[in-house]
Amino acid sequence: MKDLYEYSTPELVRMLGERFKEYRMRCDLTQKEVSELSGVGLTTIHKFENGTASNLSLSTFILLLKVI
Repeated sequence: MKDLYEYSTPELVRMLGERFKEYRMRCDLTQKEVSELSGVGLTTIHKFENGTASNLSLSTFILLLKVI
């Protein structure tokens, strides 16, 4: 595994999204439930988990983390 500083920002966002999805599924939550609990749009959650979110703010990231 590379050191974190060797990854590009898109690679890091993709990795965080994958990890978030794993935790969400362990919590037995759907994307829709996370959306409702966090107030973050379903499309944003889908894009984040699939590594295609191009501009996820820190505040949005924190809202998502608080749910899981």
